[in-house]
Amino acid sequence: MKIDIKIDEVSPVEKRVQFSIDSNDVDEILNEIFQQLSRNVRLKGFRPGKVPRKVFEQLPQYRTAIQEEARKRLLESSFAELFKDESLEVLSIPSADNGDAIRGKDYVFNANVEVRPFVDLSKTGEMTVNVEEIEFSDEDVEKEIERERERLSSLRDVEDRAAQDGDILKVNYTFKQGEDTRNRENVQVRLGSASGVLPKEAEEALLGMKAEEEKDIEIPAEDAETQHFHLKVVAIQERVLPELDDEMAVDAGYENLEDMRAKVRGKLEEDAKERCANRAKTRLLRQLGEACDVNVPPNFLNNHIDSKLREMLMQFRMFMQNDKMMFDPSVMRETIRDDAFHEVRHGIILQQAIRDFDIKAEESEVDEELSEIAKKQNRSVAYLKSAYSEEDLNNIKREIQNRKAVDLLFDKVAHQIEKLSAEALQERIKEEREAKEAEREAQNDASEDNA
Repeated sequence: MKIDIKIDEVSPVEKRVQFSIDSNDVDEILNEIFQQLSRNVRLKGFRPGKVPRKVFEQLPQYRTAIQEEARKRLLESSFAELFKDESLEVLSIPSADNGDAIRGKDYVFNANVEVRPFVDLSKTGEMTVNVEEIEFSDEDVEKEIERERERLSSLRDVEDRAAQDGDILKVNYTFKQGEDTRNRENVQVRLGSASGVLPKEAEEALLGMKAEEEKDIEIPAEDAETQHFHLKVVAIQERVLPELDDEMAVDAGYENLEDMRAKVRGKLEEDAKERCANRAKTRLLRQLGEACDVNVPPNFLNNHIDSKLREMLMQFRMFMQNDKMMFDPSVMRETIRDDAFHEVRHGIILQQAIRDFDIKAEESEVDEELSEIAKKQNRSVAYLKSAYSEEDLNNIKREIQNRKAVDLLFDKVAHQIEKLSAEALQERIKEEREAKEAEREAQNDASEDNA
């Protein structure tokens, strides 16, 4: 098929493409469609395979079907030809003003296509990124060891005292709010853990209660009816911790207590180093996005948002009631827009780095990745290779390339080390999360006001 392609630039991320297909190729496609119709369609008054072409053209339902199939084939062939141009990475096709295919005439149509923009990464070497470095105190190490002691602890029934913080209770309760009534039995509640199994007020009411004791409480609810709880403590257990000694350390898999402290500190530092490096790499990609003024194709971004939203809606089916959505998807769409924008922009930057530095995913690296997946799934690498499709393996290769690209960029920039305590980092992460939530709420309010 002969297809002439003319490309005009609209913007760094959009091209206007004119396709022209020779009339002989148009006639060939139309002939193929008519022949197929003639073989498969039965019309009263005509023998099978003998329905005249003009009859099909005069019947609206067949005329429409012929044009739809012709346009489909012509567009597929045209875009396949366009995609052969490796210098033009097409990301999406927002629109195409295609018309009818007519015998004896060239088929000419225009399309707007979004392409991956070029990103000048030459500024990378001039940049500095903040890299947090966590300093762990002896107290941090002891807290981690206490968690290990809890893991090795046992439970002991309590019969001679009331419930106190740290105890694990089995609770029966009845909940009423308006017409909503629920009964639960043998619910496990750890006092003081703020686990969310029960409202804070209900957990606080359990403090000081003894086994077999019952209590009624009321919890006022803002803009709703009062919540009523009838609580009954079925049993109380306390956690018995092992002695902090060499024997406990051996039970935990260490040589002795000194070895445990050293390895726990090493693990904390290793995990923190990786976590802080990942935070710094994300920060670097954001800085590069701003410094390099990366253009994000709007239709491609919307497609990515649609994809994320579909995944979230699949996960949130539990919020459906009588096939009715319990929240507004349009609000959620705006909520995820900022994250989606940065994901797309980061992807554009990494693809540019992969091209600039000719980054490959070696087969040995793919095998190593498959080995890690196999361990988690308790399967063999050979099984995964046989079960995974070519697209699955290509996704793994792309993920490897992306990791190598961000690591290479990270190595090229200067690092400004900022030493922090573990508590200071957690507080910073909390503040960042709260600031992001506040920004999202403001965007949602603005969207609602505009609506």
